[in-house]
Amino acid sequence: MDMYWGNTLLQYAVALLVFSVTALAFMVVQRGVIAYTSRFAEGSRTLVDDAIIAMLRTVHPPFYWFVSFVFALQYLAVSSYFQTVVHRFFFIWLAVQVVIALQIFIDFTIAERVRSSSKAQNVMVAGILSGIAKIGLWLISLVFILSNLGVNVTSLIAGLGIGGIAIALAAQNILGDLFSSLAIFFDRPFVIGDYIVVGANSGTVQKIGVKSTRIKALSGEEISIPNKDISAARISNFRRMKERRAVLSIAVPYGTDAKTLANIPALLAQSVEKVEHARCKSAFLVQMGASAFMFELVYMIDDRDFELYQIARQQIILSIIQLFAKHHIALIAPGQTIQLGG
Repeated sequence: MDMYWGNTLLQYAVALLVFSVTALAFMVVQRGVIAYTSRFAEGSRTLVDDAIIAMLRTVHPPFYWFVSFVFALQYLAVSSYFQTVVHRFFFIWLAVQVVIALQIFIDFTIAERVRSSSKAQNVMVAGILSGIAKIGLWLISLVFILSNLGVNVTSLIAGLGIGGIAIALAAQNILGDLFSSLAIFFDRPFVIGDYIVVGANSGTVQKIGVKSTRIKALSGEEISIPNKDISAARISNFRRMKERRAVLSIAVPYGTDAKTLANIPALLAQSVEKVEHARCKSAFLVQMGASAFMFELVYMIDDRDFELYQIARQQIILSIIQLFAKHHIALIAPGQTIQLGG
């Protein structure tokens, strides 16, 4: 049988058949999976189906033609050098194809996370996170490719590691703030508009940036707090509470008769019920102090707004003063007794 470049016509025919069948199988499977997944994606609320479709569509005909060529090559007698070149090129192309698909998966995963929010800082942090992940993917892919090409990757990584340590030491504060901003993005201990307390600082969140978070204090000034300080601190978020709990201590002088003392809890509760948004939780004589009977009033404000809470507290205190004056009950202030109502 005649030989052409080291192979018979039958071998070429078999290789061509393998190439054609493999390429056709790739095309049919790809289109079938895309069509099948698309039907479910239309009624799905998640982006998983869309991510699968987008990743499959990154596989273009030239790629599976080349894969088919690699399969067909197994049925031909070719030089080992040519086989090595083809296999290495195939590995590089496959690595790039996998990275492209994973990049799409990352984009869809982050889009799923932020699509319910139109806040600019969420989109910004998501973009930074996406960029870091993609750079990491390409670096890992590059290491595998170089290793496949015969490069001593261990020595290369060791050399890069020394430089990386120097860069990390120089940029540790920036990196600390960056990763803290990512932690805030994922944990969501607060969002813009929340009233928070961080250490000695408190205010309404105005902006969550990559390096710092800005809050507006009640006194009006804007406070910028590094994100790494926020991630290490205990955060109190007042916006997420449905109502405020407040405690008020009232001192009544010794010498007040028992009947009046027994009536004071009801008067305290009455003073709270007169105020809008306020609800009395408890009112008791709790102890006999050094110079007075001590009463404790616990009340709830059914709104998280701090200004409304201040107004309600003022009205409750004024209501207590009025009721005590009406019943001729004295109050104890530091160092003096205040007689109300003459």
